[in-house]
Amino acid sequence: MRDDSEMDACVRRCEIVNADGASMVMAAKKLDVDLPGRVAGIDLMWELCGLAEREGHRVYLLGAKAEVVAKTVEVLVERYPRMVIAGYRDGYFGDDEFDAVVAEVEQANPDIVFVGITSPKKERLIERFRELGAKGAFVGVGGSFDVVSGNIPRAPMWMQRANLEWFFRMMQEPKRLIKRYVVGNTRFYMLLRKEAKRSKANV
Repeated sequence: MRDDSEMDACVRRCEIVNADGASMVMAAKKLDVDLPGRVAGIDLMWELCGLAEREGHRVYLLGAKAEVVAKTVEVLVERYPRMVIAGYRDGYFGDDEFDAVVAEVEQANPDIVFVGITSPKKERLIERFRELGAKGAFVGVGGSFDVVSGNIPRAPMWMQRANLEWFFRMMQEPKRLIKRYVVGNTRFYMLLRKEAKRSKANV
């Protein structure tokens, strides 16, 4: 958001922004910001699927590789047999195809759309749904489809509780994630220190 004004605007226009990361919870505590706790995308997805099954909401899955999203649908159907899967498709398309994807999803008439695509493409796509007046709740769940499908394991509970899930993920895909976590976490820590000093000076 600091480096991309478009991304910043997309996030600020979201109706709900949750802390999907231990770093945000730790930062909030250090800066004395009231934050209930971490809400991981995959945990939110499970809860919303349960809600969809109980309330009869139609669910659409958008993202990941074709075989991964198809397997995710299989797992969800087994776990939530009464939930209506309105449709699904992979996340391999360019920005110039956004409008066609929006039209395809709208045709399925979903109430909840889980967007399993990485940032910033995920946020820009959801923003395009908004701009075109698409109905429904659009929920960014990152790499949740990979975990639900069994393609990538989730960190054991002790690592989740110790705020080390990011480290486990990095070890699963080091080539893709090491720069994001090592460089990103270092920059985040430096910015946090700077903000903490500024806040303390203003007290």
